[in-house]
Amino acid sequence: MKRRARSFLRFAGIATVAAAGLFAAGSPAFAATVPTGAATGTASPSAKNDPWTFTWTDSTPNVPGAAVTYEAGFAATAGDAPATPTAASSATVQLLPPEGTSYFRVRALEDGVPASGYGDAVQVVADRTGPTASGTTLSGTVGVNNWYRGTSVTVNPVGCTDAVAGGCVAPPWTIEGDFHSTPAQTTISDVLGNQSPLTITQAFGFDKTKPVSGIPFAPGALVADEPQFEWTPGSDSVSAVDHYDVVYTKTADFQDDYNPTGGTTIASKDDLGGVGNYTATRGQGVAPLPVNTPLKWWIRTTDKAGNVKLSDAFNLTIDPTVPPAPTITSGPNAPTSDPSPTFTWTGAETNFHWEVTLVGSQNPARQGGGNNVTQTTLASLPDGDYTFRVTQITEAGKGSAEAIRSFKIDTTPPAPPVITARPTFPAIGAAPIYAWTTEPGAFSRWSILDAGGNLIYGPIETPVTTAELPPLADGPYTFQVVQIDAAGNVSQAVSEGFTVLAPLVAPTPEDNARTALLAALPKQNALRLQPKAGTILPTLQPVLRWKKGPRGTKLYNLQIFQVTPRKGNARPKVKKVLSRFPRGLQFRAPKRQLKAGTCYVWRVWPYTGTAFTTRPVGVSNFCIAGKKVLRAKAAKAAARRAAIRARS
Repeated sequence: MKRRARSFLRFAGIATVAAAGLFAAGSPAFAATVPTGAATGTASPSAKNDPWTFTWTDSTPNVPGAAVTYEAGFAATAGDAPATPTAASSATVQLLPPEGTSYFRVRALEDGVPASGYGDAVQVVADRTGPTASGTTLSGTVGVNNWYRGTSVTVNPVGCTDAVAGGCVAPPWTIEGDFHSTPAQTTISDVLGNQSPLTITQAFGFDKTKPVSGIPFAPGALVADEPQFEWTPGSDSVSAVDHYDVVYTKTADFQDDYNPTGGTTIASKDDLGGVGNYTATRGQGVAPLPVNTPLKWWIRTTDKAGNVKLSDAFNLTIDPTVPPAPTITSGPNAPTSDPSPTFTWTGAETNFHWEVTLVGSQNPARQGGGNNVTQTTLASLPDGDYTFRVTQITEAGKGSAEAIRSFKIDTTPPAPPVITARPTFPAIGAAPIYAWTTEPGAFSRWSILDAGGNLIYGPIETPVTTAELPPLADGPYTFQVVQIDAAGNVSQAVSEGFTVLAPLVAPTPEDNARTALLAALPKQNALRLQPKAGTILPTLQPVLRWKKGPRGTKLYNLQIFQVTPRKGNARPKVKKVLSRFPRGLQFRAPKRQLKAGTCYVWRVWPYTGTAFTTRPVGVSNFCIAGKKVLRAKAAKAAARRAAIRARS
């Protein structure tokens, strides 16, 4: 058969890599002839693992009557022949390129003619393998411990490589609901769409739900000092609560639609899990909260993903005003035999608190108070030294300074007096004299009984421990004396008999009654007291003064005894009419306590806080002028005031 010269068909082989169409098109010629004509080729629309379609044209006419076939395949280089060619009966073939870069080549086979040469190579790049990565990083809105909030997180491959096409695409990790996992699985793609699984090794999660806020409940709306804030625990079922913030703002600046970052943070507190309330005070470095200014405060609860929930806002006003101490208006301030004394007080506020403590103890023996409570009668107290304290409290809870009163409960009677001097037996000629001892701060009460036990003289109360008995008729008598301590407890009586024999002498004329009375009134260290002993005072409210007691004296017991003369030569009647406990060195007698034309004995005992001294400051006496003198003085004072008003 005659061989004909033949130029190769015009080849048009278009190799397409899946969706990206990566190929190189050329025009190979069989033999030495350059083919002419268009080159066309299409990729299969099926998946990238399906065969591709290659087409070409043969530009040289066939030998008449000769059958023409083709061999096509893939070579490693553009100059190589295909390693494993595939026969094709027409100018089209479906072949699956090998992974990577290869070259499609084709030649013609015709009966009776030597095989043509391979046409130009068409470069083909096939990529069926997904990329690889050495690790990942995550990006998104993150809180703590890789907890993310929002709707997605981006997975960023680290060290991503692709053997053929190159380039990686990491789709966002989109979460519709709460999620937490380690490890997590996602996919990465190369630029051609080949995917590979990718493990996210670091723990992370999504929390799209706001936590349940803690609920504030302390302090109240009005407080005296910066308070301790308290609230119940919050909760979060996904990422868990991370921390709480105590936040405030001025009420004037507060809006119902306040945002999670608004206000000033007072303190922060980490969530510790478990049960129990949380408390916090103003944190270090935070400016003091404004006083006397209406405020709003709330709890801001944040979970580990950073989701925030606010509690309702509560009112708060800080009023640090300190009120003055109340005034104690009644109650003992010295020894008393009443184990349940009553105290009363007044103050500008309506809320009060009182305490009674035993001296030397820190814990109250009794306490109480409340709104509009201005009096209390103490439950029975045992004997001892006590301090009564009362404060008044503002509506904000600020307590005042204390009003204080010290007193002593003494329900134990003193020992009976001890008689130290007595008249001779029998007592002849002069009035019998008795002397005895008492405890410090006590006074005495003595009387005389006849032979039948009937009271014939007294009882006489006296601040001194001697008694000069009145003239008595001949016969036997009994002298009886008790002591009464500063608390009012009365001792058992001491009784002693004596006998009187009247002298056989003529009576002497009586002296002036008042002069004789003043001369007979008792006195002791009277120079330490003013006015001078025996002074007749033209006032019913004299000011009594005395020298300072020994070191440690806290107050004094002032006692005044009224002296009432009796008919004839009988001893005057002495009766205690006043007992006070002043803290200073003077005392003005109260109105309507003293009488005109009456004489008095008075004495002052120092009290050191636990006991009276063994000796008084002094004992003295005075008389109040008669009514005529008092009226004259009052008229003179009124005239003086009228003259002053006239001049002005």
